[in-house]
Amino acid sequence: MKNCKTLQEALLHLMIASLLAIPILVIAQDVQPKKIIYETDMCADVDDAGGLAILHALANNGEAEILAVCFNEVHPFGAPAIDAMNTWYGRGDIPIGIYKGQLDNPHGSGYLEYVAGFPHDLETADAPSALDVYRQVLAEQPDSSVTIVSVGFLNNINDLLIAEPDLVARKVVELVQMAGVYNDGFNLVQHNLVSVSENVIRNWPTPMVISQEGGSIYTGDNYQNAPEENPVREAFYRYFGGEYRGRPSWDEMAVLYGVRGLTTCFNEQTSGTGQLSNGYTWNMEPEFRSYLTDRYSNSTYKQIIEKLMNQLPLGAHFTVSARSGWLPFTIELDASATNVGGNRTVENYLWDFGDGSSGEGMTVTHDYTSAGNFDIQLTIVDNLGDSLQAIERIRVSDPVFSPDSYFGNVENYIFSQGDLWSTRMDEDNLRLHLSNDTRSSDISLPGYTILKDSLYSDFTLNITTRIDEDLSLSSLAEYTIIFGYEDENNYNYMLMKQTTSRLVNVTNRQSIDIGRTTQIGIPDEQYHKVVINLSDDQLTVTLDDSLFFTAISSRLKKTGEIGFGSSRYAVFFDDVVVAGDAIPASINRTRNMPEHFKLWQNYPNPFNPSTTIQFTLPRSEYVKIEIYNSLGQRLKTLISQQMPEGSHTVVFSGEDMVSGLYFYKIQAGDFQDIKKMILLK
Repeated sequence: MKNCKTLQEALLHLMIASLLAIPILVIAQDVQPKKIIYETDMCADVDDAGGLAILHALANNGEAEILAVCFNEVHPFGAPAIDAMNTWYGRGDIPIGIYKGQLDNPHGSGYLEYVAGFPHDLETADAPSALDVYRQVLAEQPDSSVTIVSVGFLNNINDLLIAEPDLVARKVVELVQMAGVYNDGFNLVQHNLVSVSENVIRNWPTPMVISQEGGSIYTGDNYQNAPEENPVREAFYRYFGGEYRGRPSWDEMAVLYGVRGLTTCFNEQTSGTGQLSNGYTWNMEPEFRSYLTDRYSNSTYKQIIEKLMNQLPLGAHFTVSARSGWLPFTIELDASATNVGGNRTVENYLWDFGDGSSGEGMTVTHDYTSAGNFDIQLTIVDNLGDSLQAIERIRVSDPVFSPDSYFGNVENYIFSQGDLWSTRMDEDNLRLHLSNDTRSSDISLPGYTILKDSLYSDFTLNITTRIDEDLSLSSLAEYTIIFGYEDENNYNYMLMKQTTSRLVNVTNRQSIDIGRTTQIGIPDEQYHKVVINLSDDQLTVTLDDSLFFTAISSRLKKTGEIGFGSSRYAVFFDDVVVAGDAIPASINRTRNMPEHFKLWQNYPNPFNPSTTIQFTLPRSEYVKIEIYNSLGQRLKTLISQQMPEGSHTVVFSGEDMVSGLYFYKIQAGDFQDIKKMILLK
């Protein structure tokens, strides 16, 4: 029966729903999951990917069992992309069959190749025919137990009907076909398959239900909030050319009916006629040929579908408010996305914060008081006593002298700064310093000074040191100058200019050598020019980033503070002057640019523990560089941002990894490349 509830349950349910004016779907506790074979033309349109996503969510809920997925289009990345989606949902062993024949004018795809870049282990050359998959899977199932949900063409199903009509009659309880009832212009006629469609409609031995609803129900724009590791997210992103928009939900609606039946979602029309474009007409008959109409509003269907789309794979899942930050560092952890599936419920959420402390609860807050890398581990225990775990690593950095770039929320950064750098004015000599303690003879005390807001495209910073400070007592100091930038997503990029300076007695007017300059955490660093001069009793820092702010790739604006400090010496100043817009903007775009995309072999290779990866861009592109292990599992994302044309390098550290073979992959626009590297410890 299509309706999985008893008549009494259905009537009661309808009464409650009418009173509350909201849809309520109840799956009876003793009902077995629907056995589903998903037949798809996942290629030209993206709602096929959405249909597969909600099918996996329904399987997570215990409502469906996915027996196989069959591909009825002809595309070299069809099977790998489907396998990547199944793998993401933890079902990479689902059989996948493909159409082995010829199609007139096969469709292209704007997303399959990108989705096929996600972890999977099935390539098209190794995929069996859909007919072989149908034969094997159906033979293993009880009689009258399998529902085929077809959201594509009927070529595979026609082959099955011709080759195994008795098998179909015994095993298949229902065929759900997404199509138009009258003169369908796509699923039943594309690739000159109208005669194939006629044969299936005319001769299919069990009930066939046509689902044609969904054209006014737009779903999928919610994927902008999905994890980057979700290949269905990538499918929607690529389909819409690099943005997230809703797409009509024809295929999702067919899947929803195929699993849940009529329930309270659909009405079934069992009278009237259907027609193909070649003139073939058939009669609607109860329990034989019928079609569906809606019961809910479009917004209600959208809510149901997107709730299923948002489901994560089975397992323990949690979100972290920030994966890196500066002390004092507070994070919020939310495990509400944890999915134990079926009728199970989570009894306990147990947290290990990685710093020797622990917590309990679905949502928790934790304060880190020391710097370092911390592995946050969530253990969930369900009502049957089974447990699942998830781990996320965060980095907590020293706010003043860490070599790490700062990526965090600007508002949070300023708030933390206010608590941390409680600098005060020395009223006698108008000097700013970090410590509130009285100055002692111990000059090894580190110091740091926040000078003023930076709102300029460029500036000059002049600092006069305290006359009676004897800098010669510290032979080596590391000075740091920081500047803040903010992008459109309200993230602060800290530019850090660190210099190793040999200090001599400034009071004796001796010059000071500045050398071994490094830049860390600078976006588009080739556009910055920083000049530091330290001589006599004057420190002058000049920043010219006018070229940076006129570059096409730049999305940043200046914000935050200008600061100066030393990790090995207390910093005391008499005079501080910041002069904005002190340097004329001069732009030189005549430098040589590469003509082609290229990913270079890392060096050194083999490496321990760090190696450098170089790549060149002939034009500005959104670049993603990821690290995979030998099993094809993604381990880290090194870069994921818009980058300008030119040559770039990124350093990869395998300090927390074991020896072995790894792969690094670049995606820059349409350019992709993968290379091997070996970590030897």
